[in-house]
Amino acid sequence: MNAYSQPNRENGDQFRDVVIREGEMFLLPGNIPHSPRRQGDTIGLVMERKRPVGSIDRLRWYCENEKEHGETPALIREEQFFCEDMETQLKEVIEDWMRNESSRECKLCGSIAAAPGYSLDINE
Repeated sequence: MNAYSQPNRENGDQFRDVVIREGEMFLLPGNIPHSPRRQGDTIGLVMERKRPVGSIDRLRWYCENEKEHGETPALIREEQFFCEDMETQLKEVIEDWMRNESSRECKLCGSIAAAPGYSLDINE
């Protein structure tokens, strides 16, 4: 089964998982924060719309400390940018997140978000 979880905030501040199984498709409405995640040994295809000139992209990270924040996730960091080259620009921002522990600290509870242990090198 190919699937991934996609926490999103389409209904208030609550995240929910959307499981996409083999052979299925999912269309996410515009301007919905989301986090596509695939399980190991799966393949997924993400199609992006052509962005109008001047469109701003955002990357957001949330604190996962449910004990402190309950079901309403606390925003740790947000980066906004004009995305001209997704491959290089996303990589720079994500690598900074992974390297810089202070950028992963929740200002509300002090928790440090984990840095995923994977490479962003598409040539590997």
